[in-house]
Amino acid sequence: MNILITGATSGIGYQLALDYHQQGHRVYACGRNQEALKTLHELGLKTLQVDVTDQAQVSELFADLPPIQLAILAAGTCQYHQYHQFNGKDFANTINTNLAAIGYQLEALWLKLDSPSQLAMVGSLARYLPFTRAGAYSASKAGIWQLANVLRTDLAPRQISVHCIEPGFVDTPMTRANDFKMPGMISVQRAAKLIQKGLKKNQQQIAFPKLLYWLLKVLSILPMHWQNSICRMLAKRGD
Repeated sequence: MNILITGATSGIGYQLALDYHQQGHRVYACGRNQEALKTLHELGLKTLQVDVTDQAQVSELFADLPPIQLAILAAGTCQYHQYHQFNGKDFANTINTNLAAIGYQLEALWLKLDSPSQLAMVGSLARYLPFTRAGAYSASKAGIWQLANVLRTDLAPRQISVHCIEPGFVDTPMTRANDFKMPGMISVQRAAKLIQKGLKKNQQQIAFPKLLYWLLKVLSILPMHWQNSICRMLAKRGD
């Protein structure tokens, strides 16, 4: 199986690339980190150094790809705004990297996706509640959720299933930069296994860990002012 993974030079994307390669698949690992790509290349993976926010790069480098049976769009970033100011540049960077850049990838992959095939995008459980300072990150991940729903409608006639991967806290370089408590943290190896299991079962939503998922899902039903109060309380506990 030909598998393309963006964001493959760190975190979940990196682990998925390793796992699928070890299973005997032909993996096209995409990312910006040259050293990580070199390591993956030495292990036998196909590598593409690409900035997914650069449409010309994405279009050029994806043009020569063979038909893809599984695409996992995992490239992402997280920048929190502060209480005393809102940085519009950071907001735009997060939205562009996490959501807008998916449009460039989809355009380049649209006719590369085989029939049948799977398209997976990495969202987040953060979309469920109005967590403090996470406006850009949560908004981008909520956008991915809705985008996946729309694409599922559009791509079904081509036998392309669409999956939204929604992790909680996973031990990655990105989460290690967080300055607050992260309940339900799991290893990147465990996260990768859950994603592979969910894709094998053709699950439309792959959300984990389950306890955190169900807690957030229940809380998201509450009136919004209650949700705001809960998130303010959680922020104070984390101080």
